[in-house]
Amino acid sequence: MKLILTFSFTLLLICTGLATDKRPNVITLLVDDLGYRDIGCYGGPVETPVLDKLASEGVRFTDFHSGAPTCSPSRATFLTGRQHRRTGVYSVITERLHQMHLLESETTIAEVLKENGYATAHFGKWHLGMPVHNRDNPTPADHGFDYWFGLVNGPGPSHKNPTQFLRNGERVGPLEGYSCQLVVDEALKWLDQERNGDEPFFLNLWFNEPHAPIAAPDEIVFKYGAPNDQSAIYSGTIDNTDRSIGRLVAKLEKLGELDDTIIIYSSDNGSYRQERSGELRGQKGALFEGGHRVPGIVYWKDGIPGGRVEEEPAGAVDLLPTLCGLIGIEKPAGLHLDGSDLAPLLTESGNFERHQPLFWMNESSMVMRIGDHTLFASSTAKSPIDFKAADRLTEQIKEVLGDDLERVLDGRDVKDLRSRLFNHGRLANPEANRLKDQLRDLFYFQESWIPELKKSELGRVQLYDLSKDPSQQNNIANQRPQLVARLKEQAAAIHRSVMADAPKWPAAGEPNVTKKPATNLSRQPAATGSKTPANPKKAMVAKLKAMVDAGKLTEKESIGLYLAAFPEEADKLKQVRSGEDLAKLIESGKFDSAPFEAVELALKQNNLKIRGAALSAAFGRLGGGVGGVQLEAVVERLESLPQSRDKDLALNGLAHGLVSKDPEAALKWANSISEEGFRKTVVENVTRRIKAQP
Repeated sequence: MKLILTFSFTLLLICTGLATDKRPNVITLLVDDLGYRDIGCYGGPVETPVLDKLASEGVRFTDFHSGAPTCSPSRATFLTGRQHRRTGVYSVITERLHQMHLLESETTIAEVLKENGYATAHFGKWHLGMPVHNRDNPTPADHGFDYWFGLVNGPGPSHKNPTQFLRNGERVGPLEGYSCQLVVDEALKWLDQERNGDEPFFLNLWFNEPHAPIAAPDEIVFKYGAPNDQSAIYSGTIDNTDRSIGRLVAKLEKLGELDDTIIIYSSDNGSYRQERSGELRGQKGALFEGGHRVPGIVYWKDGIPGGRVEEEPAGAVDLLPTLCGLIGIEKPAGLHLDGSDLAPLLTESGNFERHQPLFWMNESSMVMRIGDHTLFASSTAKSPIDFKAADRLTEQIKEVLGDDLERVLDGRDVKDLRSRLFNHGRLANPEANRLKDQLRDLFYFQESWIPELKKSELGRVQLYDLSKDPSQQNNIANQRPQLVARLKEQAAAIHRSVMADAPKWPAAGEPNVTKKPATNLSRQPAATGSKTPANPKKAMVAKLKAMVDAGKLTEKESIGLYLAAFPEEADKLKQVRSGEDLAKLIESGKFDSAPFEAVELALKQNNLKIRGAALSAAFGRLGGGVGGVQLEAVVERLESLPQSRDKDLALNGLAHGLVSKDPEAALKWANSISEEGFRKTVVENVTRRIKAQP
C-alpha cells in the first residue's frame, strides 16, 4: 500500500474521530469496445433503457474520451488518472510476450478510497498484468481491491459459459451463463455476503462485452437480426449488459442506497465496428475521435443536479481527481495527475478549469485537444514493425480464405481485412488461422523499442477543427501556422514529461518478472490471502540464485550445493541439461508433481525433434490427470502455444492422455469445444485414437 494521505490530513482524521457522515458509495462501469453511437441515449440502435435512465437523471457527456484507443493503456489511465506510459503500460498487454504491467507503485482509485474507509472490490476483466506465464506480477489485490473476481483478459471461449474467471486468485472453473450477468451475479453476492454495512463501498465492474468473440442470448439477438448476424450479436451483447446493470441498480434501490451512490459508465475505447462510431473518423486503435470518444455518464442523485447534457470535453483520465472532489477527500500527494477535477462542473458549484490539455498517445503519434482543435504529431521514433511482411501475410490470408473471405469481413471493405483480423476469434481454416497469428505477432508492441521511444521527439503535425470538421477530414495545419507552433510546443512539453516518467522494462524497483520458477501452478495466479505449503526445493533455488546474483557463489557452486541437498535430482538435472531422452524422462513420471515444469523445459529445447517429443509427452501426462491439474488449465496452456508443429504434437499428446484415462470423457470434452475449427480438429484426433485402442 502506498502512502497517499498527507500527514496533516491523517492527523485531522484522528483528531475528529472520523466523525463525518457516511460517504457516498462509488460504482464504476466500464464496457469493452463500445462505440460512440451504440447505446440508445447516444443515438445508437441498441435498446438500453437502464443506461438511458441513468443518463436522463444524471449528466451525459457528449465529448467524453477513454484514456487510450486500446484496452490495457486505457484501463491504466482509468484507475490512476495518469497517462498510461507513466504507469508502465505502453500498449495492449499480451501476457505471453510482455513483462509490462500496471506498476505496483502506482496509486489507484481503489487505494485512495480504501485509505478513506471504503470497502473495495473488482469484478470482470483486468488486463493490466497478472502472475501468469511465470511472471511475478501484481494482482488487483496489490492495487487496493479487498476482493476480486476477474479475468486475466478475455473470458474464453466467448461471453457464453466462460471458463477463465478467477476469484481472489483461485480458478473458478467453467461457469454457465453470459459474462456480463456473471460479473453482476458476483457483485450482488458481494453486497449480500461480503460487505460491512457501516462502510461505503467502491465496486469496479469491467465488462467484456461487446469485445469479440461475442455471444448473447438468442431471444435478445433476434431483436436486432438473424442469430448468425455478427452485427445483431454485437448489439445483443450490449443489450444484455444493460440488463445486467439493471439488476445491480435494482439491488441498490432495494437496499435504499441508489440515491447516494455515484455511478460512472463508459467504454475502454471505441468500437471495432466503424459504423458504430457515427460520423467520427477512425475506430478502436485509432487516435482519431472514433478510437477514443465514447459514452460518458455520471449519476449521483443526492450530489449532482441531473437531467443535463454536458458538452465540456472530459475523459476517464479525470475520474480519480473527480471522485476525490465529489467525495471531499484529498488527492494523492506528490503525484503528477494528468486528469482534472470535474466536481465543480458536475455539481454546478464553481468554474471548471482544466490544468493540462487532454491528450492521447500510441506507439507512433500523440494527439492533444485544446478547445475545438486537435493537434496530431507523429513521433520521430522508428517503428520496428515490418509492414512489407504484414502486407504479404495479409495477401496470403486472402488467398487461403477463398470463399470464406466475405464471411470474415462481415460486410466491411477488403481494405479493412487487417483490422478485422485483429478483432476476430479463431478462424475455422487452420492455415488461415496460423497466418493470422503470425500477422498479429508482427504488430504486438516490442518492449525492446522503449529506449527508442524515450528519446523520441514530436515530428510532423496535422490540425483539425472539430467545430467545423467533426469527421476530421480537413487538415488545416498549413492555414494556421502560428496556432500549430504554439500547440506543438505545448504538446512537446507534455511528451517530454511523460517519457521522463515512463519506465523501461524490467522497471526499476519492480520484482524481476522473468525469473519466477515454473511449477505445476505456474500458469495460475497465486491465491490472495491464503498460504500454500513451502516448497523446499523451490525455496533453496531462490536462496542460491540470490547468492549467485550477489556474487557470493558461482553458478557451478550453486548447482553443487543444490545436489548436495537433493541428490535425487542429479539424474534429472544431467538429462535435462543435455537435452537427451527428455521425453522418456517425462513419461517415466519424474515431473508428475510439477507437470507444467515439463512443458517449460520442453519449450527450451533447441532440437525440434527433442522439443516435439517432449511436448507430446508432457501434455500426454497432463491429459492423463497427473498433478491434479484441471483440464481447463491444460487447454489454456495448449492454446497459448503459437500455431506450429509443436502445438500439433502437444495436441496429439493431450488427446492420447485423455483417451487413455477415459475415452468417453475425452470425446465428450472434444465435442464441447465451442470454436468450430478447433473442435473439429480435436474430435478427429480423439476419435482416431479411440479407434486405435485395442
